[in-house]
Amino acid sequence: MSAVKWCVAPIFGLGMVSNCAWSQTIHESMKIVPSSLQPMDLFGHDVAIDESIAVIGAHFDDARGQAAGVVYIYDTDSGQLLHEVFGNDTTFQNNFGVSVAAEGGSAYAGAFLNDTNGILAGAAYEFDASTGSQTRRYNPFQVIFVGEQSTGSAFGFSIDTSEDWFVVGAPGDLEGANGGGGAVYIYDRASRENVGKFFAQDASFADNMGRSVAVGADVVVAGSPFDDDRGQDSGSAYVFDASTGEQVHKLVADEISPNAMFGLALAVSRDYVIVGAPTSSAAGAASGAVYLFDFNTGQQVARILPEEISAGDRFGSSLDVEDD
Repeated sequence: MSAVKWCVAPIFGLGMVSNCAWSQTIHESMKIVPSSLQPMDLFGHDVAIDESIAVIGAHFDDARGQAAGVVYIYDTDSGQLLHEVFGNDTTFQNNFGVSVAAEGGSAYAGAFLNDTNGILAGAAYEFDASTGSQTRRYNPFQVIFVGEQSTGSAFGFSIDTSEDWFVVGAPGDLEGANGGGGAVYIYDRASRENVGKFFAQDASFADNMGRSVAVGADVVVAGSPFDDDRGQDSGSAYVFDASTGEQVHKLVADEISPNAMFGLALAVSRDYVIVGAPTSSAAGAASGAVYLFDFNTGQQVARILPEEISAGDRFGSSLDVEDD
């Protein structure tokens, strides 16, 4: 792979935040392709790594029915397939594996079209990565009316995990004060018990908060890519205190424009919240952009654009971060 040149765009009238620099050259060490792979399985749509375990989703896999989905667990040192796992109730068009996560010997998968708790209610699953056995099924809930099912929640569309927390996005959730703005569920990893369900303070119908989620040591971040604060589908992201559920910040990029879908991808580091806006027109229609925000203040620090970016690139569709 050739080296990639990157630079940080000027913001706040401060000029160039960082000079352009050449990154290291990265060489492929292995290519992973499961023997059971079929056309249109979408293997690799979402991936997660924890120490020597890689968890890879293929949510259009048809082994349990059309687009039922499957998740593969690999040893990253050898490339050996360890387990091919399904939810105990994985079935037709569940999209199991649309989202995956890994932490502390556990593998997680979302199935946002699972119908067990209502049409398109969704579900999430936990597996022992060493044995491949399912250890927990997580379900959405709503309390608008007693006994109401969580129809349309899309619970499991996004998931993330840290040492202490497991977080599930439900972008279709209807329960919040303004109804239909989406929600985020947080679970204690040790007890596997739900300890909170978070809503945006200014949620509006179909904002889709929870379409993306990221969790750090003390915060949960949820993307709301269809928020309209800066024009239709300009997008936003919300930062919550993981322990109390209090909304700490609402993040909106300074130069964001309509249809940018800011918040479609998220990551959290020690110092920053990182947000993708893949259909931003910063360098041409749907060229994309990535934004860095200060973890503590919620202030925008930088906008990142590759030097060679152009229309249609959708830079920022997915991202991740580790330390620096």
